[in-house]
Formats: sequence, C-alpha cells, structure tokens
Amino acid sequence: MKKLRIGVAGLNRGATYVKILNAMEGAEVIAICDIDAKHVDEIGASFGVKDHFLESMLEDGIDAVVIATPLHAPPSHLGAAAQYSCPKRSSCSDLVG
Repeated sequence: MKKLRIGVAGLNRGATYVKILNAMEGAEVIAICDIDAKHVDEIGASFGVKDHFLESMLEDGIDAVVIATPLHAPPSHLGAAAQYSCPKRSSCSDLVG
C-alpha cells in the first residue's frame, strides 16, 4: 500500500499530529512548517522531516495538509493550502484499513 504523504502546518498543536501520523503504517509526514524556526528544526529532527516550508510542501506531491495553526493566526497559509488541489482524495479510514 502506498503511504499517504502529509504536510503539517502549525507545530504547537501540530506536533501531536506529526507523532501520530508517523506512527501509522499508511501515513508519512513529509513536510512541516511553523512561524517558529527553532520549533520547526526541533520537530523536524525528532521525526526525520526535512522539508520545512509551506510553499514547497504544496509542490512536493503531498496528498493532505493538516492545518493546526492557532485560530487567531493570519490566514495567509490557508489561501496557499486552498489553492492546492490534491490529485487523490483519501479519508483517515484508508490509513487504518
């Protein structure tokens, strides 16, 4: 089974998603981003995620993006994610299945 390639934006809450998704057999977090570069470097090193930029995240052939940024965060990252069109739609049940 091909792994679902996932990006996570916002690492205060998103670090939990990175941990859970990387532990799942059918998923792989391939990109992360956050406004705190130190946090990005720490989480990236902990989980072996090398890509740290939203723009490249959206160009790397990912299947899904988890947006875990604070509700009060500027919405610029939402526009970038909304413009991205996933070629394949999947549900979480595909990962567990």
